[in-house]
Amino acid sequence: MRPNWTFGFGFNFSYKDFDLSSSFRGQFGGQVYNSRRLTSGWVDNALPDNSNSLSNVLDFYTDSANINFINNDGNVKFSDYYLEDATFLRCENIALGYSLNNLIEKINIRIYGALSNPFIITKYSGQDPENFNSIDNNFYPRPKSYTLGLTMDF
Repeated sequence: MRPNWTFGFGFNFSYKDFDLSSSFRGQFGGQVYNSRRLTSGWVDNALPDNSNSLSNVLDFYTDSANINFINNDGNVKFSDYYLEDATFLRCENIALGYSLNNLIEKINIRIYGALSNPFIITKYSGQDPENFNSIDNNFYPRPKSYTLGLTMDF
């Protein structure tokens, strides 16, 4: 289900020769189907010889009256049990820089460091609540990248 609201904001702050900037985006409301949680709940994944099992398989058969969402043939029985709130706030980037103005005559130098995708705040239990089709099949998390740079203006 699509979010009720999407938003984004950023800020720039400068003090003497230092500068700090960041940008954020997020959404309120909406739901995402946590398909990874559903398909990782196989009974076979709880066997000791499977090192890739997820912790939710341990709770899969805790109650004999519990409804089994995956049968012995591996056929998925879809349910709204795996719908989760998709509200989040993601920091897209943070950059911190220092300017060395007129260190060399008529040349301005700026040294900076930046971090892309440093964190996300959400109650969603899967990889990423931001899904364009509202079904989370993500296997890999979004990468974080670190950048160091030097800018020269002359």
